[in-house]
Amino acid sequence: MEAIRLFSSWEALEPHIPANRMLHIKVRGTSICLAVFSKDDIKAFQNVCPHRGAFLSQGSLNFQQEVVCPLHAYRYHCGNGREAENRSPSLRIYTLLWQADGLYIQWP
Repeated sequence: MEAIRLFSSWEALEPHIPANRMLHIKVRGTSICLAVFSKDDIKAFQNVCPHRGAFLSQGSLNFQQEVVCPLHAYRYHCGNGREAENRSPSLRIYTLLWQADGLYIQWP
């Protein structure tokens, strides 16, 4: 596994966080969604909904730390990737780590 730096600090990340608290990034050509709940609680997962291919970063987050797909309102838990009603395959989840020099994603 490889660690890839996404941002050099919280201050570098914070201005990029949109109102819906989800940020779309590309890592090695893969579309990733970052769900930002707080500085110390950021989740990373595939940005493409496994149900119908919508961009999850265009959806919303709920109080249960679920991302709600903008197309059909399927709900995926940001921590484990599971769809709330088991109607769809789970999301791929990526591990994030804060290091002294920034935020890293563990890349397979």
